[in-house]
Amino acid sequence: MTYLNYFFLLLIFVLMSITATLHAQSNVTKIYPISNEQVLKENDNIIVNYDVVKIGKRDRLITKITFDYDGEIIYPTSLSGNGIGKVKPGKDKKIIWNTIADGYELEEGTLLHKINPEIKRFGGGRSNALWGVFPLIGHKKVNTKDTQNSHLYTTVVAWSLVGSAVATKIVSNNIYQKYDDVYETPFHEELAQPHYNRANAFHKTYVGLLSSGILLMVAEGVMIYRKGANNDRELSRFDKGNKSVKKKKRKKKRKRKALFLMPQNDGLTFYYSLNF
Repeated sequence: MTYLNYFFLLLIFVLMSITATLHAQSNVTKIYPISNEQVLKENDNIIVNYDVVKIGKRDRLITKITFDYDGEIIYPTSLSGNGIGKVKPGKDKKIIWNTIADGYELEEGTLLHKINPEIKRFGGGRSNALWGVFPLIGHKKVNTKDTQNSHLYTTVVAWSLVGSAVATKIVSNNIYQKYDDVYETPFHEELAQPHYNRANAFHKTYVGLLSSGILLMVAEGVMIYRKGANNDRELSRFDKGNKSVKKKKRKKKRKRKALFLMPQNDGLTFYYSLNF
């Protein structure tokens, strides 16, 4: 029974460590996913370059941009580039604004821009099904929201069944060893048979407990697989629908004259000014 005590102590320690780790991950400080912003003017285009950082490979950004032209707020429509709309993680993202197409001929004044990124998270894929052996971790990987306590209970129950099966098998083996020892003595059959019956009963219990634990893990693995497969489909649809913003009809030009660059920082949301 000493082995059983050690096993359950180890099981409790592992589950507490997993719970503490997942709790810490769920309280990560909100991040701003854009860095290294640069703005420049090329002919009639305003070009904003930036990098997408600090988000997972399966996360995406939905970005919008607004401009402040000498106090006039502009919501541009003639936009293109890989940095507007649905954006994947990575460097060298670019937003190109055709000012002439939107009716602005920027020749003087101060232009500020503001990128508004929204992080869209996609849970892990079907490959996480193997985490069915630890349902709490598996569900945490495929769900973007906090997992329910039921997954913790399922993990505890599954491993308790496996642990009980291991302990029962140890007891069965010990009793069977007594059966072997007694069997070598005179009148062995009558004396040994009770030991054999007890060992056999413990072995059947071991098979039942182990099968129940494994079936529970398999069932959780199937649930994790189905959720992961759905995540893969949603991510694929999201990426396939990533199209550049179409240009609208040209508006009446508004002439101004000018120009110099001056970046400005406003906490988590970054403003940059482009003075002409």
